[in-house]
Amino acid sequence: MVLKMGEKYQRVDVVFDRYHDESIKTGTRRKRKQRYRPVRRKIVNDSVPLPADWSSFMALEENKVDLARILSNHLIEHSPEDEPVVVVLGGFAEATTVKSSDPDLDFSSLMADHKEADTRLILHCIQAPMDTIVLSARDTDVLLLLLAHHDRI
Repeated sequence: MVLKMGEKYQRVDVVFDRYHDESIKTGTRRKRKQRYRPVRRKIVNDSVPLPADWSSFMALEENKVDLARILSNHLIEHSPEDEPVVVVLGGFAEATTVKSSDPDLDFSSLMADHKEADTRLILHCIQAPMDTIVLSARDTDVLLLLLAHHDRI
């Protein structure tokens, strides 16, 4: 779906959250975990079926980490050869790993260890060599950060 939606763009950046114990979102995640009966399903490859009870699955950070890793690798492996260039980070084992569908491009400026994807998205916007940036996020914090940094984007 990400690749299909990104067909009309030159570049698609996919940024995943990292799950640190000392995160500012730890309390929120703990409350969410208490609302559901978490189910651990280890996802080792993309042939492992996802559970029917999505909320219980997503209540465990370990499941999210596995899913982000699988999706990150899938996006890079199945990216088109030309456009859009796909850039993925946050979903790999190493926090600073950035992978791109174009190995000739240098994304070392994006190799940062932000605790939250929210601030990492802003870094991507600031570093992107594009005239127009379309950002899709469900978090109002991202909108507030964009407004705060609009003069740098």
